Amino acid sequence: MTFQVDYTANGSIVAFPFPFAIPSKAALEVRVNNVVQDVGFHITGAGSNDGGTVVFGNAPAEGLSISLRHLGAVTITSQDASAGHLSNKLVAGSGITLETVTEEGGSQRLRITGTDSVDALEKSQNLSDLPDKAAARGNLDVYSKAEVESRDQAVKDAALLKAENLSGLTDTAVAQTNLGVYAKLDVENRDQAVKDAALLKADNLFGLGNVVTARTNLGVYGTTEVDDAISAALPDLSNVLRRNVSSVIEAGFWSNPVALSAVAGVATPDPLAANVFTLSINTATTLGFPSGMSGRAGMMLVVVTQDATGGRVLNLAAGYHLSSGKWSTTANAVNLLWITSDGSGTALDVVISQRGA
Repeated sequence: MTFQVDYTANGSIVAFPFPFAIPSKAALEVRVNNVVQDVGFHITGAGSNDGGTVVFGNAPAEGLSISLRHLGAVTITSQDASAGHLSNKLVAGSGITLETVTEEGGSQRLRITGTDSVDALEKSQNLSDLPDKAAARGNLDVYSKAEVESRDQAVKDAALLKAENLSGLTDTAVAQTNLGVYAKLDVENRDQAVKDAALLKADNLFGLGNVVTARTNLGVYGTTEVDDAISAALPDLSNVLRRNVSSVIEAGFWSNPVALSAVAGVATPDPLAANVFTLSINTATTLGFPSGMSGRAGMMLVVVTQDATGGRVLNLAAGYHLSSGKWSTTANAVNLLWITSDGSGTALDVVISQRGA
C-alpha cells in the first residue's frame, strides 16, 4: 500500500480521501503545493482501518497540488513477521531498497537503504546496535557532527600551513607562487609596487622631453588638465533653469508678441511660434483653430483691437468654447482673449475681457 495520495484541485472539491489507516490526526501530513498546512481543514476517519478524508473549509484553487502523507508508525504483527512473509508485506518505493534477513530461529530483520533524505537520517542516527559504528558510518558515507568539525578543522589547518608555515621548504617564495598563496607582507609589497608605478606615470614625468605628450601616451592626466577638458566639453549652464537652482522663469511668458493678419477673413494663431498674439480688425473676422495642439497643454493670449469705427465682430472657429466674458464692439476697444489648451487637440477654452481705462 502506498502511504501517500496526491490530487490536483479543481477549485470546487473540498473533500480529499486517503485509503490508509492513521492512528490519529497528527499522523497525517497535509501539503498544498508542497507547503505543509496546519489550519483550514479537518480530518475524519482517524483510527479507522478504512482510511478517512481531509475536508477543507474552502475549496483549494484550481491547479493546486494536494498531498496527503502518512507520518505515523506502521504496525507489523508477529504473523506479518513470520518466516518468508514480511517481504511480501513491504514493497520498496522509489529510491528505497528493502532487504529481509532471516535470523537463526526464523525471525526476520529488515534492512532499508536508499537515497532519500529520510533514509539519510535513519542511516546517521540509528546505528547504535551495530558492532562497529565507526565502520558503519564510513561504509554508509554518514558522519557525525564531531567528525565533520574535525575534518573542517583539518582543512583550515592545511590552508594556514600553505599560507604561513612554508619554512621547511627549500624555496619559500617559489612554493608560495606554486601554491597561489601569499603572505600579508607579500600582498602589501605588490600593492605598493602598483601604486608606485601609477604615481610615476601621473606625477614623475619631469625627466621626459615632452611631459604633455608623455601624459597623453600613458593615458594619465593632471588635475588641471582634467578640469580644463571637462570645462571645454560642457556647455554654459549659468542661465539654464535647473531643478536645484532658484531662478526667475522668464522664458514662455515674456516673449515677443506675434502680429496676426487675416487671410480671406480668417486669422489663425500658431502656438508653436509664440504665446502672445496681436490682431487689429476693421471688418468681421474669424479666429481660426490652430493645428498641432494634441499633447500640448498651456495658455496663450490674443489681443484684438477694434478700429476707430467699431462694430467689428470676431467669430470663433469650431473647437473654441467660450467659458465667460463678452466680445466688445466699442470703437478702439481692446479685447483680451485668454485661451487654454487641455492637450486634447480638439478643444480650446476662451475667456474674454476688456482692457480698462
